Amino acid sequence: MTARGDLPLLPNRNRRQQDALWLERLRAGGWRQHLPEPPAPPEAFLRAVREFNAGEFRRCHLALQREVWRDAPYPVRLFYQGVTKLAVGLHQAGLHNRRAAVNQFRSAVACLAPFTPEFMGVDTAALVREARAWLERLGGPDEPRWEELDRLPRPQIVLPGP
Repeated sequence: MTARGDLPLLPNRNRRQQDALWLERLRAGGWRQHLPEPPAPPEAFLRAVREFNAGEFRRCHLALQREVWRDAPYPVRLFYQGVTKLAVGLHQAGLHNRRAAVNQFRSAVACLAPFTPEFMGVDTAALVREARAWLERLGGPDEPRWEELDRLPRPQIVLPGP
């Protein structure tokens, strides 16, 4: 099964290469070229969002990876991947693992940016801003002041009401 322009909709053994090709295509033309409209968020995604908003970033990441991302077709899977990467980045920041957090925040921005300003009811522009803000906090030459960072409020994913 392929999308317009012969990119596969489902990942195969060259998933990283496919991710890169899809991200390039999305950056060039946006997701609307490939989807008539965003899908409705599945219940498993909504549960993962509740975990994210509760600060349960590891649980959110695992739920997204196991229940949502794995079987999702392109390009939606990259949106899920971006939310997953943001959750992992926040988890790593909570563990004071600067390098891992920075890598995850960079990946989150790369995956979520093509879905701005909004996708599936999620304010993706706000999530990209949050990931970039964390990159700024952690990316300087000095060791982060973890005690200050630990006190910062964590981002929330706001979904539209019923």
